Amino acid sequence: MSNKKEITFNKERPIETVHEDQNGLNRANFAKNLAINIENYFKYNTECITIGLMGEWGSGKTSIINLTKDFIDDDIKIMEFNPWIYSSYNQLIGQFFDELISQFSDEAIIKDLQAYWLKLNKSNLIKSASSSLISFFSKELGDFIENIIELDSEEKSLKKIKDNINKELENHKIVCIMDDFDRITVDEIKELFRLIKIMADFNNIIYIISFDKTVVANALGDNYGEKFLEKIINVPLDVPFATHDELKKMLKNNLMEISKVHNLDLDEDRLDSFLEFSNYKEPKYCGISYLFNNVRDIKRFINTFEFNIDLIKNEVNPVDFIVITAIQLFSPDVYDRIKCNESLLIKYKLPMSQYSSNPDFTKKEQEKFEKIVGNDENMKFILKRLFPKMSFIYRTNHISDNASKYDGNLLICSENHFKTYFKLNPIIKKITEEKINEGIDLINSEDEAGFIIYLEELLSVDKFELFFDGLPSRIKKIEKPEFFLKLIFSFDNKLDNNFLDFNVFTIRETCLWLFNLIKKEYRFEIFKNEVKKSKSIYFIFKLIKFIELNKYLP
Repeated sequence: MSNKKEITFNKERPIETVHEDQNGLNRANFAKNLAINIENYFKYNTECITIGLMGEWGSGKTSIINLTKDFIDDDIKIMEFNPWIYSSYNQLIGQFFDELISQFSDEAIIKDLQAYWLKLNKSNLIKSASSSLISFFSKELGDFIENIIELDSEEKSLKKIKDNINKELENHKIVCIMDDFDRITVDEIKELFRLIKIMADFNNIIYIISFDKTVVANALGDNYGEKFLEKIINVPLDVPFATHDELKKMLKNNLMEISKVHNLDLDEDRLDSFLEFSNYKEPKYCGISYLFNNVRDIKRFINTFEFNIDLIKNEVNPVDFIVITAIQLFSPDVYDRIKCNESLLIKYKLPMSQYSSNPDFTKKEQEKFEKIVGNDENMKFILKRLFPKMSFIYRTNHISDNASKYDGNLLICSENHFKTYFKLNPIIKKITEEKINEGIDLINSEDEAGFIIYLEELLSVDKFELFFDGLPSRIKKIEKPEFFLKLIFSFDNKLDNNFLDFNVFTIRETCLWLFNLIKKEYRFEIFKNEVKKSKSIYFIFKLIKFIELNKYLP
């Protein structure tokens, strides 16, 4: 039998025990204090109150509730009610009373609660029927129905039963928890607030409701929401804000645990250098830890990383894979641009010593890099650290290339390993219109060196054919056909030998259309001059045959 520890997905579930919280955001102190205050309230008060636990999605509201339950004394009953799983008003309120009744074994309380709910339901039905009759027929008919059924007597009876329930609850203490209050509809929110403050505001019951205040207030209305909440919530409590340092610590603890489980050779110093670092220019910190906004972000990331690293751990550097996975999850557009720009990110087009003497060339590479990161300064500094070439082209001082070190440590900046990092998420072969236009702009500006670099980038991501296949339908955009034709004939000199021979079927139609754009009196002269320079007899032969067969040239 294998001794390997079984792994599974880590559901985005809240913390349930104090022990779990030790590796998280230390919510235990907040929960313990809340439990103590609840217990003290029961000692000196009997009136129903409502505690509002407010925080954004993923802020840890449910975790605090779970921890609070652990700290509350056993003599206090815990009733949990999830309103969002019920689909209608009657089902919502009816299920609430069913849950409340299930907390007791005392027949007197059970009987009174059942009677209370039946009469309450009947009263609501009468009011609903009366309202409908008034809407469709007349007020007199609605009033007549109310008099027949004696609504006033029903409400008096309700008050009497409620007084009995309050008396019977003297020796009981109940905390009713309603989590995810903001998942239900506006009408259901209003009805549950009505339940808490009017219908079920029994003695010795404390309600804890958790919700995103902004979501609920907006749902109830701009002017109405805030005031409504103020009337309902007796004790408003905001979930403690998770600091950046707390999230970073939690993220690192999780990663170190995964490292042990999967026997990863994880360089902790390198991990720290990516989690947070100074950007050298400003008193500001960057790093992948700034990509995480809450606990749920961490759990989502851990699920993806742990699943993938087990499939690829012997082929990549764990820290670099952590970084690229974080970018994949939280900046997917940048991730897609990274995997399509291997040549720019890791290959030096000039000897390193010549970059400082070619500022225009360096500037163009910087501009291409900035298209990858967009306006995200944090991402810019992360990628400079991940790809040393990018750091190099932004500096004036010379630094040595450590290609052998990159290769030996399986780093993403190594030519031997770059593609491996995208093995589980293959490079898409589609080419965007923006990318095609970039090449056409280089042709029109007669930027020979820039176009060769552009072409090498396409070759590195297997998009060379897609570019040339897309040109015939965009040939009218090319303003410099003579320049482009001459450039094509020089490919064998500027790229690998026999490049044209190997790609003849991809390029020949473009050449045909370029000839078509050139004036008749110049065609032969250009062709003759370029043929003399070309090393590719096979390409020239195929091109002539193609022109002859298609007879496109006037």
